Amino acid sequence: MSDHPAWYADDASLVDCLRNASPHWGRAPHIPGYEHLLQIQRGGQGVIYRALHRATGRTVAIKVLLEGTLASESNRLRFEREFDAVARLRHPDIVSVYDRGTTADGLCYYAMEYVEGVPIGDPAVREARSLREILALVARIADAVQHAHQRGIIHRDLKPGNIVIDPEGNPHILDFGLAKLVESNIADVSGPSFSQTGEFLGSLAWASPEQLDLQPDRVDSRTDVYSLGVILYQLLTGLRPYPQHRTFREIFEAISVASPTPPRQLRPDLPDDVSTIVLRCLAKEPARRYQTPGDLAEDLRCFLAGKPINAKRDRTGYVLRKLIARHPGAAGLASLLFLMIVGFAVTMSFLYQRATSAERMARQNLEEARMEAAKSDAVRDFMTGMLSQADPNIRGRPSLTVRELLDAATRSIQDRFAGHPEIEAEVRQSIGLAYLSLGHLEEAEQNLQRALDLKVPLVGRGSAEVADVLTGLARVRLERRDYSEGERLLLEALDTYRRELGAQSVPVADCLVQLADLRQAQFRFDEALAHLDEARTIYLASMAPDADPVIETLLMKGVVHLVQRRLDRARDILEEALSLLRQRNSNDRTLLIDVLARLGLVQLNRQAFEQAEALLTEAIQLQREVYGNEHPHLAALLTDRAKVFEYEGQDERAAADYQAARDIGQAVLGRNTPEYARATWDLGCLRWRLGDRAAASPLLEEAIERYQSVYEPDHHFVGASLLQYGLMLHDASDYEQAGVWLQKAIDTLSRHQNADSPMMLRARHALGECLIETGDFQDAESHLLAGGESGQKMESAQLEALVRLYERWGKPDRAEHYRSMLARQEQ
Repeated sequence: MSDHPAWYADDASLVDCLRNASPHWGRAPHIPGYEHLLQIQRGGQGVIYRALHRATGRTVAIKVLLEGTLASESNRLRFEREFDAVARLRHPDIVSVYDRGTTADGLCYYAMEYVEGVPIGDPAVREARSLREILALVARIADAVQHAHQRGIIHRDLKPGNIVIDPEGNPHILDFGLAKLVESNIADVSGPSFSQTGEFLGSLAWASPEQLDLQPDRVDSRTDVYSLGVILYQLLTGLRPYPQHRTFREIFEAISVASPTPPRQLRPDLPDDVSTIVLRCLAKEPARRYQTPGDLAEDLRCFLAGKPINAKRDRTGYVLRKLIARHPGAAGLASLLFLMIVGFAVTMSFLYQRATSAERMARQNLEEARMEAAKSDAVRDFMTGMLSQADPNIRGRPSLTVRELLDAATRSIQDRFAGHPEIEAEVRQSIGLAYLSLGHLEEAEQNLQRALDLKVPLVGRGSAEVADVLTGLARVRLERRDYSEGERLLLEALDTYRRELGAQSVPVADCLVQLADLRQAQFRFDEALAHLDEARTIYLASMAPDADPVIETLLMKGVVHLVQRRLDRARDILEEALSLLRQRNSNDRTLLIDVLARLGLVQLNRQAFEQAEALLTEAIQLQREVYGNEHPHLAALLTDRAKVFEYEGQDERAAADYQAARDIGQAVLGRNTPEYARATWDLGCLRWRLGDRAAASPLLEEAIERYQSVYEPDHHFVGASLLQYGLMLHDASDYEQAGVWLQKAIDTLSRHQNADSPMMLRARHALGECLIETGDFQDAESHLLAGGESGQKMESAQLEALVRLYERWGKPDRAEHYRSMLARQEQ
């Protein structure tokens, strides 16, 4: 063999010959009108050939359905649907189809546009393009997907292998074999993302969470947005959002539960706006993603044009709530007293320092020293008098509620300190923070804003005293999810502290901790960790390693890692914090409770249930010792432990904790709050699952009533809870009551959902089934036929209900019609 001369002029000729050589396996089918068939790709459903169309001389790609055991009826229908889907699309970045038919051997095929190029996942595509070129390319692909969606076609299998880049750099979307057709006049035989045998139909690495949960009704336009986000993530970082080389189950769980590593962590030069766009695409809940591919394309072009992106404007519907409460007290009467005493101590300390400073300057300004001393006395007298109102031991005086105490204090401020704006400002600030700790944001903002208005003329906008008020107002804004304004206030306060007190001052560190909390809520985790590290360095320069502020930075770092599902790292950090707390000799157990609670959550997520239960039980015991039995923080701890009990199968212990948490919520926060409504709903669902319907129904109905009081009438919590309760009653065969609640669900959902939305159709079909049982056949028919009469689009349960309806209604012909449809669908 070594004596043979070179058979090819150069390497390129050899590579070209090998590329065009037919594989040794299988033979090309005979398709009339086409010649020179060359196999170029083999997949699970079919084989793709490059061929020449004799009549036009055009090179085409021909997809032929596989023969043998893989050519099932569902695969054939899916194959035909793919042709129907692509034939309806006319877009330069989506492959065109030309015709279809059967081969001489009776195999289905269709011919489409042939694209010479490389998959978008090829490293050469990423390496040859700048960031701006990549973003422009993905925006163009998103436009093409949007074109398909506007014509009722959802791709459902977008991945790098299905997007080819031609030599001119143009993208082409291929393979609509798993497309979902959502228009009523097209039969959707695609079904769920899993086959009847449990085989996943699609590409797991690019599949969205809703594609994995066996609920095809949840698959919509936002599913393709998720897949586009994965592709964009790969183009920007060279990696997938979740670690590769895992088992199927590990990948499945990562997609469903874990948070992806932020792109900026892998590529620090990536602009924050771009990272935000990617993470929005990859949100677990569809409601948090871009609602259409067009919205994604718009934001990409906003960034390219230097405009603000929409992803940073709309965080109101869903955001991480504040994970660490700097002052967990003041939600019950005892804790309010604690907060007020602490606030009073801080205020007095601050005023005392100012008075002491003024005394040193007495020779220059004796009057200022007297004023500061008078302010200290006035604030002390007012706070002492206000706190005394809460003493239930005073004869003839009832115990005041938290809100009554604060409201009474607020009403007396203006008259009490008329003509003394500097004193009123200090008291307003303390009371504003007390309202804030209770969650009364409007009253908190009113008092803090009044304090700001009073202080600015006295000491100037750029003073540290004003910065103290700004941080309080920033907390109000953050609680209201107004992150842009909260960030502005925090950055102003931080700049003021650095200028007035020095870059290494403790107030600077305190402000950095609050800013880290904001960054975490914005999903800017790397920045949050950087702020915490800087704050910790500042604290360590002036205090011991086991001081509360230092440990609080460890606590918050642990929480940041917990949110990112870096559970082992979170555990290590929180165990370090716990070790420091246990070693020191201190009676302050507030921080210990927080560390135990967060470490318990980490162990719960790690499924280390025994450790989680022990940690949370210790935290609950300490919480009761420090704050008593009525405190919202205790309610949260009980809820967390209830989850542990549920995972361990200890349902009754879980129910006891849920009930206790609910009772605390009612006593402290009131019944018309989201927290109370959700606790009541969760307890009701648990009781229902345990078969105690007599206890469950009142809880579930009360929860719905609270949702209706707390939220707008058409809020999704209201509609979803009405629907779920109606379905629960339906499954329990209580058709009359189920019909009542399902009708309420339809009335609520109709205010903000289309008539053919999955939730609306589910509600109407379930109501139709209930009406069959109650004998209202005409109304049952109208509800069961909602969404069209295409048998291939109807679910089996819907067809079965129609058969049952017409049998009971005495219409055998109609019953037989739908029985035949059901039989064909089950084949």
